[in-house]
Amino acid sequence: LVGDVAESNLLPDSIDLIFAYYCFHEFEDKAGAVKKFKEVLRNQSYIFICEPRFEVRIKKKEKMKKLFHDNGMILIEEWKTLFSYYLRFKKERY
Repeated sequence: LVGDVAESNLLPDSIDLIFAYYCFHEFEDKAGAVKKFKEVLRNQSYIFICEPRFEVRIKKKEKMKKLFHDNGMILIEEWKTLFSYYLRFKKERY
């Protein structure tokens, strides 16, 4: 798919995994995207996000984590390498 994820026609509960590599920080409507992620993910499914450390500083990363948390996603795992942050969230049942 190419386009704004918040405006996509994906069906609710139709996706098992969302993988966003070096792109989430570029989304214009991050809150809308996270809401859409939650809507389209099946229960007990995952979102895996990798972001560049040179672009996404700690404050931005913590803000992103809070956005996912506030939308009902649970941070399962987090680690970093020299160049990247890795975050894995899980959609719990609602």
